[in-house]
Amino acid sequence: MSGTTPIRWDTPQPINGVTPVAVGGVNISTYITTINLDVRLTSVKLPDNTPLTVTVYANDYFTGLPWLTKTAGTITLVHQRGSLLVSSLWVTAPRFLPIVTRVEVTRADGTIVVSGKP
Repeated sequence: MSGTTPIRWDTPQPINGVTPVAVGGVNISTYITTINLDVRLTSVKLPDNTPLTVTVYANDYFTGLPWLTKTAGTITLVHQRGSLLVSSLWVTAPRFLPIVTRVEVTRADGTIVVSGKP
């Protein structure tokens, strides 16, 4: 159970008449359970230097119960683009395996820009 899974993004709502485009994936390495995250955005019609928060939701692989919600980082837009690459978002012991269930990119006011599931 290792490799990169692309994130299937929901159809986002247009921002100022333009629909944002998102690509990215979640990489899981089970040798030392490590989860990495890659999120790239284009066509986000907001002012330069607008900060967007990337939040990751996960469930436990073994129990299915909600595990942890984690702020992965911030994307700062420049020319309607931005990206975030996080290595070792989670590193856990072998008996704990978070499975990413949702990734959300939001504005400071909590408005969702894009969201998706691996």
